[in-house]
Amino acid sequence: MPLGVSPATEGRPDRSRRAARVSIHSAALALAIAATAVILGGCSTLLAVRRAAERADENAIISGSVAADYELHGPLVVGIVARGESGFYLVDHFIAEKPGPWIFAIAPGTYWLAAFEDVNGDGRYDDEPALRSDPEKPIALVAGQRVQGIDLRIPLQDASYAAALRSPIYRPAILPTSSGSVSLP
Repeated sequence: MPLGVSPATEGRPDRSRRAARVSIHSAALALAIAATAVILGGCSTLLAVRRAAERADENAIISGSVAADYELHGPLVVGIVARGESGFYLVDHFIAEKPGPWIFAIAPGTYWLAAFEDVNGDGRYDDEPALRSDPEKPIALVAGQRVQGIDLRIPLQDASYAAALRSPIYRPAILPTSSGSVSLP
């Protein structure tokens, strides 16, 4: 009589072999399910990347840098605006904590750029120093177009700058003037 087989279980595999076989089959099934999930997950990732690449080809890219003609007291906001039936509206914006690059990926169309220093830090334009868009100088963008090197420079604007710096949220020790001198608030 073979080892592990008793007269009562002769001809039948013992329970440990059956359990091992079931365990191997369960592991193989789990592995197959996991492999299928990884493959399908990979396919969806590839499809998402392909769709993103197609959308990128449908968009235009516009980029440049933003700076100011004076010492900054808040982040710089670059906005890209379009004109609709009721006037200009903000399409997208880019916030830079300091002077430097900005970029937009945007649908083809006609746009204008503007920038301002968010002196009071509320995320909105409140008569702060700004480079306003010129309605007579639109930027027409087509699919796949890349426009680079647009340098936006916010000029010093004495009245609005002083008003923004005197806001209750921000009050520096000195206020610059266009002559380069300073005055106390």
